[in-house]
Amino acid sequence: MTKLKTMASREKWVALLVVMGGLGAAHPAHALFHLTATGIGNVGNTANTVTAAGITSYTTVPSFSIGGGVLAEITVKAMLGLETGYLSVPHAIATTVISGTPTTGTVSFTHGVIPLLLRFRFLPLISLGTGVYYGLASTQLTSNFGGTVTTTTLNPDYGLHLSAAFHWPIIPLFKGRFDLRYQYGLANVASGAGYTMNTRDLLLGLGLEFDL
Repeated sequence: MTKLKTMASREKWVALLVVMGGLGAAHPAHALFHLTATGIGNVGNTANTVTAAGITSYTTVPSFSIGGGVLAEITVKAMLGLETGYLSVPHAIATTVISGTPTTGTVSFTHGVIPLLLRFRFLPLISLGTGVYYGLASTQLTSNFGGTVTTTTLNPDYGLHLSAAFHWPIIPLFKGRFDLRYQYGLANVASGAGYTMNTRDLLLGLGLEFDL
């Protein structure tokens, strides 16, 4: 009986792989070029610490924020591609500063991110990417505390970039794409003395992929 159950379980997995292969057959994973337009939602946290005089506590709570971008991938060999593009990655953070009297406000900024990933398409519907990214320095950080709005220019950002994507066929040459990404910033993007800010971004992407 146990042997029959094991065989049935194996048959289910084989059937699942056959179905996945069939879904991807008309949309080969090894297309020479993949172009994706995607929306981006940032649900991650930005590590932010303050050592400025007079500030005894500084806490941040991330809020969901929406951006978007374009990704391009060229196949360099079977199941392996090189991906880059441009992503507008937003940040919206609720912040409480305790310096005598607690003050609550918001900090928001958007990074123009250029990723560079090796993407492994080992199954027709699933791919994994690993690499690095660079965040452009022309970002403006806006702080709003008690109605007082200040704007600061951030430093360039760079760090590690990971991705797991699910691609499903819609019509010939076009796929839907769901992307889970994580950015681990290595740079201090804060330009003010005594401030440290490192990006830690969990990104959800939903877009349309065109394959050639």
